[in-house]
Amino acid sequence: MTLQQLIYFQTIAKEQNFTHAAETLNITQPNLSHAIRQLESELKVQLFVRQGRMVTLSHYGKLYLEYVERALDELNQGRLELEKITEPGKGTVLLSYLSSLSEYIPYLASQFMVANPSLHPYFRMTQRPHGAVCRDISDMTCNLGFTSLPDQDFLESHFLGSHRSVVIVSDRHPWAGRSCISLKELNGQNFVAYTQECRIRHLIDQLLKQYNVKPVIVSELLYDNLLFGMVNANFGIAIVPEPMGMQLRNIHVLPIEESEARRDIYMIWSRDNYLPEIAARFRDFIISQDLTLDRFRETISDQENTD
Repeated sequence: MTLQQLIYFQTIAKEQNFTHAAETLNITQPNLSHAIRQLESELKVQLFVRQGRMVTLSHYGKLYLEYVERALDELNQGRLELEKITEPGKGTVLLSYLSSLSEYIPYLASQFMVANPSLHPYFRMTQRPHGAVCRDISDMTCNLGFTSLPDQDFLESHFLGSHRSVVIVSDRHPWAGRSCISLKELNGQNFVAYTQECRIRHLIDQLLKQYNVKPVIVSELLYDNLLFGMVNANFGIAIVPEPMGMQLRNIHVLPIEESEARRDIYMIWSRDNYLPEIAARFRDFIISQDLTLDRFRETISDQENTD
């Protein structure tokens, strides 16, 4: 059976007349009758009962129509969703990004909207660990990803800057009054860590091993806000990407003296998958306007000085 045959069947069921249905469909009546005979032959049932010029649905036709209408409705909804995503100047921009970039990504979207007031995109933003961001790009469940440098050859990337790591402690912690800290001082401390699913966990583990630091891991969590909550409760200390543009309640941030405590951040997209026009324009805008992490930090600093 074909989609065309299903549309023909639905139209005849509505018009209850082959001649009127043929006019509605803009085809000849013989071609319409032939298509329905083919469909009935494939289904091995009679779909219509002919009564002179009028036709009514048979018992089998009534049953089949319920499924056909649901199927055609689903296909139409799919078409509308695709139009919503791909319509120039509107469409949907699907973004996946590390939770540590939760303030930076809305900043990029805001800058794009301000610079392009005639466009009306819909941004769908999802926080994900590194591996999931790359999978989202591969599976086409997002258009652009913001994460560390991927290993996959099919992914293109654009460097956005380095994101330094810091130590965070509760404001009730003895270190809360300090201005910075060395990694070596973390040895033996209660430590709130990222889960193994997070790429940054492996970077932090390598960094601590380099300085022969062995903290006591008391909890493993997936997202930054969960780590913040545990540190706020004085459950332990943590190494996290520096919070940017975010007010942390009852938490003190300590810069790390060792300069290698940082990771590079990239915008990524698929070399092979289709990129909707609005998503491509957003990507190109970020690149052309050089909207790096440093630019975002400068914006935050200017706002703080103004306040």
